[in-house]
Amino acid sequence: MQNKNNENNIYLKDVAMGDRVEIIGYANLDKEYRQKLFSLGLIRGESVRVTKKAPLGDPIEVCVNGSKVSLRKEEANELIVERIPNRGHCRGKNCADGHGRGNGHGHKGRGFGWGRLFNK
Repeated sequence: MQNKNNENNIYLKDVAMGDRVEIIGYANLDKEYRQKLFSLGLIRGESVRVTKKAPLGDPIEVCVNGSKVSLRKEEANELIVERIPNRGHCRGKNCADGHGRGNGHGHKGRGFGWGRLFNK
């Protein structure tokens, strides 16, 4: 897929921990692998935040659409992203870090009411 030429464009593997980025394209991906990324919520235009990085940079954990997803460095090297201002949260949704609506209810990251079902 084509991406915009911009000095802010980088690969996800090069993003610092805590930074927010927007997915703007993909490097050379086959159809099957692209479908895997789509199913994880890693679609063009989606905002993600890098929440953890292993000491050698592999794997990388990101918060996307309220869920945490771990990617290998090779996978993160296929996502072309653009830096966006850091607001310290993942769009205010039910991030598993405790940001947004899931915070303080005993079921972080599971959305509304699901904690009552799983925590019995």
